[in-house]
Amino acid sequence: MLQTVRSGRLEAGKLVTHRFALNDVLKAYETFAQAVDTHALKVIIEA
Repeated sequence: MLQTVRSGRLEAGKLVTHRFALNDVLKAYETFAQAVDTHALKVIIEA
């Protein structure tokens, strides 16, 4: 998948499924840890 993103055939931003504020970092990690249930593909933590 990384090669596809690097080649420009897939936009990396389209892989983001969840966004969290920095103060919700624990929730972000829990969401990614439970990816099967939350359908998390890419979790972003924004400062």
